[in-house]
Amino acid sequence: PRAAGAAERIERVSMLTVPSFVAEASVAVKTAGRQLRTDVAFGGGLYAIVDCEAAGVSVDAVRVPELRRAGMEIAAAVDAARAWAHPATGRAEEIAGTIFTAPPRSESADLRSVTVRRDGQVGRSPGGTATAALMAVLDAMGLLTDERPFAHEGIVDTRFSGRIARRTQVGE
Repeated sequence: PRAAGAAERIERVSMLTVPSFVAEASVAVKTAGRQLRTDVAFGGGLYAIVDCEAAGVSVDAVRVPELRRAGMEIAAAVDAARAWAHPATGRAEEIAGTIFTAPPRSESADLRSVTVRRDGQVGRSPGGTATAALMAVLDAMGLLTDERPFAHEGIVDTRFSGRIARRTQVGE
């Protein structure tokens, strides 16, 4: 039995998300005088994925104003680069946000990131859709295995763990 007034704590949840995929690798955009390459991937939303060093920002909570500005600018530039559509439905898609990646702080994590939504909101946790989009890119690069989960660290050190449930084809 639980003590009176004690709060329950959820330690683990599991979900199966929509099929995730790389829409286009290495899209060239120019923002704030920088030429960047961004991978565009879908994990429930369409994201521009950028290395933080290439973008000139740090994946650190004290850098949120810089991340917000750069993330919104990159999302707009990737949207302007071309029209995006979901390959299975043909439905037009806007870039939902920018995911900045960095090396993890923890030895038990594979990657650290922060997501800046197109409206400027900054995600504290790694997020399910962002994790799925990142995993699609990493899998396309041959960097994920079926034997080990992907450990994804967020900007405030929260962590998501992901596994590929199965591989499928989306569209052509």
